[in-house]
Amino acid sequence: MTSTIVGLPETIEDPSITDEGERWRLFGQNDHVRLYAHDDYVARIGASGFKVHQFDELYFGNWLFKKLELKSSSILNVVFKP
Repeated sequence: MTSTIVGLPETIEDPSITDEGERWRLFGQNDHVRLYAHDDYVARIGASGFKVHQFDELYFGNWLFKKLELKSSSILNVVFKP
């Protein structure tokens, strides 16, 4: 599963960072080397020949987001090869 950050202007990545504490600080996990900006993630997937369907709060409904305690900026990305 890949997490993306809506509103992040560009993907932050640096595979040269090996310190676990620094990876936690920058990427939110000790085994990650990037944080994807949402728009960049979708563009990279498209450039690889895949399509992305995005389902957000408008699709699922505000009531479900509240019930599941999801942030209103959450998006489910379904990726497929056309």
